[in-house]
Amino acid sequence: MSTETIAGAIAASSTGVTLATYFPEATPQVMICSLAGAALYVLSSKDHERWKQAVFAMISFIGGVYCSETAADIIAAVINAGLSHVDPSARIRVSPAIGALAASTVSVTVLLRVLHRSKTGSLPGLDSNSKEDKP
Repeated sequence: MSTETIAGAIAASSTGVTLATYFPEATPQVMICSLAGAALYVLSSKDHERWKQAVFAMISFIGGVYCSETAADIIAAVINAGLSHVDPSARIRVSPAIGALAASTVSVTVLLRVLHRSKTGSLPGLDSNSKEDKP
């Protein structure tokens, strides 16, 4: 192995450890799935400038880590709603890692859509013809 390869590996691992300290509540599975979801988003999104892709990847990763439990609960609720009609009734539990994957994949898309709608004024409550504006 060359000195550059070893130095790169040490730098990458120390960066990973440093990044992990910012999210003490996240398990390694949640971190890996958030990273995978961020990569999936960046690879499947429209072409953007490189700096925007980097920012979107970071937002996606952070959204996956912090929203993993909530996304897992939502996924489980949707699946369990369908399973409640099965005889005998069944229930599942969704891992927070799967929630992290889903949350990191959709978090930037949701944020960009809200941002776009807020700019165009098409968010609920921002419509110029809303009842609140009329006397």
